[in-house]
Amino acid sequence: PLHFMRFHAATEVDDVVDAMEFAAYVHDVEHVVLDNLQFMTQAGPRDASRFEAQDRAIARFRDFATRRGVHVVLVVHPRKEDPTQKLALTSIYGGAKAAQEADNVLILQAPAPPPQAQSQAPIPKWVEVAKNRYAGTLGSVMMAFNDTTCRYYELSAGASASSSSGAA
Repeated sequence: PLHFMRFHAATEVDDVVDAMEFAAYVHDVEHVVLDNLQFMTQAGPRDASRFEAQDRAIARFRDFATRRGVHVVLVVHPRKEDPTQKLALTSIYGGAKAAQEADNVLILQAPAPPPQAQSQAPIPKWVEVAKNRYAGTLGSVMMAFNDTTCRYYELSAGASASSSSGAA
């Protein structure tokens, strides 16, 4: 079963962690997805910067995950960068703590289409494993979305989204 927290606006990190604690204890939740860190970490009066607030939140989530044995997926958006450049660990918004404390870092990127492109073909996206603490295996996969099946499918090397059959 899926359980959803009922937070729909900026929420104190302590309230989110309390809800996660309750879910882990009462519902035996083993996997939590939090979207997104920047929305939860508005700098407060005790924080000199948004980065400090973000680092404090990451420390709380890491502590919870370690204590409870719960896998926490934390969505962190990238800094504003050149959309034609590939994102990397250094593209994560905020301090280095988000990448340092993570067991795994996945980067989802949809490159900016060229200005002259008017095609209706799906825009390929990449999923890259940029950090893998335990297995160490890194890599990336190019994929596109099939509107008929409502699924993403892997594009083979050198293929474009418009030339792929979209079999999923």
